[in-house]
Amino acid sequence: MSTQDDSLHGLPGADLVLHGLEDLAHGRATPEAALIEVARTRLRSLGVPVPDAPTAEVDAELRLYARLGARHPDRDPYSLYCAWLDQLDSFLSALTHQRERVQPVRSPGAAAARRPAER
Repeated sequence: MSTQDDSLHGLPGADLVLHGLEDLAHGRATPEAALIEVARTRLRSLGVPVPDAPTAEVDAELRLYARLGARHPDRDPYSLYCAWLDQLDSFLSALTHQRERVQPVRSPGAAAARRPAER
């Protein structure tokens, strides 16, 4: 397990995300890999290295929905899809909060407010 994985491990939804990162890195077409593709840009912006995947003609969200339906043919894929997206959203929110605690985001006006007024 890498240091990156250690910082992600305790976050809500980390089990799905870490599984998805592993599957995507190994080219496995799983629902978890599709979940990572849904959030590829956001994950990368938060510093998570996301492996490149072959370009697909079908949108990542549609792949996620189809793969969940194939894995669980006896269940409603819509409810699974919504639950997985909720978990992903929880993970992204927690990761954003974690990253902001480590490196607070400062607005341009914040520095000016702390500077003494110039005469």
